[in-house]
Formats: sequence, structure tokens, C-alpha cells
Amino acid sequence: MNESTVHIYSKKHDVKEDNNGVASTESCSTKATDERQRKEKSPTKSKLMSLANELFDFFLIYLSPCDIVQSLSGINKRLNLLIYHFIHRIDVSTKKKQWLNKHLLSIQPLVTRIKFDHSELQTLFPTTTIIHNQYHCLKSIIWNYQFGHDDRLSISYLNIFKIKLLSLNLNLNSDNDEIVDNNIALLLLQNDSLIENLIFKDNNSYNLLWFSFK
Repeated sequence: MNESTVHIYSKKHDVKEDNNGVASTESCSTKATDERQRKEKSPTKSKLMSLANELFDFFLIYLSPCDIVQSLSGINKRLNLLIYHFIHRIDVSTKKKQWLNKHLLSIQPLVTRIKFDHSELQTLFPTTTIIHNQYHCLKSIIWNYQFGHDDRLSISYLNIFKIKLLSLNLNLNSDNDEIVDNNIALLLLQNDSLIENLIFKDNNSYNLLWFSFK
């Protein structure tokens, strides 16, 4: 429980009045501090942090990156270093907006590959500048792409992704029989594109096109 949580905690609990009838939050703050100290000294946490670094791998491999982020991210510097190799590639395609806003912000600079659903595009990247400013290490995305859903906005993001990413995988959801939309293909194959691996997968027909460039 951090200091801001303690502050909120003290506000939400009933406060006692002193002899002058003035409400005081001192007792609540003290209780919150005691609660924080109790949790920090809890046997479970002590046992967890007493493990050797090598042992963390044995149980982290059974957790999804999202579970690790939700449960272990931000506890301390040591854990942040240990979990990095398990969370820098993450699939958030089934996560709700509330989860993204709450848990993803802290690890954005660490993410090297992310898989997401078309409906999450603006939640993950509210502005195109965030792609460069927040996702410093991002080099690969897997995008469940949906045709006909604000295509002009999607094109504007593709223009940013092509000069940022080395790998782009578009899982296409379309009602027509075309595997690749010509406009998208031409856009991503322009001279200013840095993409080295480009994959188009048609989810309706299970067809796959893969391009590799040097």
C-alpha cells in the first residue's frame, strides 16, 4: 500500500471527533500505516522474496504475462527485473479497457511485442505520439485487424507503425474474399517502411501471406 493509497484509505474510513468536535484522520492514517507494515512483513511475502532468483522461473512460466503484470509488477525493483523476460511480450487482446488503463501503463516502456484487438487500438495508443514516447522498445505487434471500422484512423496508425516496427502481423477479419487489402499492402511496402517481417493472415479462410525483407 503506497502513500497515495494510505491517503485515500484514511478518507474513506469513519473518523473520530476530538473534544472540540473537529474530525481527525490521524487514527485512520495510523491504522493504514500499521496495515501496510503488517502486509510488508507477512510470511507469504517474506517467503516469496527469500527465494533465489533462479527459482522464480519455475513458477513464473505457469503464469500468463497479464497475470504476472497484475500480481507482481511494481512491488519492488528486484521483482521488476525478474519478471521482465516474462512480460515484455504480452497478449492483451482479451482484456477490458479498465484492465489496460490500470495495469499496462507501468510496463509500456518495457514492451517489445504486443498483441491486441482492433477495438483496443485507441486505448493502447490514445495518440500516435505515445507510440514513440511511451513504447520505447516496441518492435513487433500482432493486430487483430477489422476492416470497415474507421479505416482512415487505422491507416494513420499504420503510417506510424511502419516507421517504428520491425515486425507486423495483421490478423485480418473481413467479409470479402480478398486476403490483403491493396491499399494496406502498398502503404506498408513503401520505401520509408522499416518493417522486415510482414504477415497477413485471413482469419476467415485461414490463408497466410508472409514477407521477409532485408
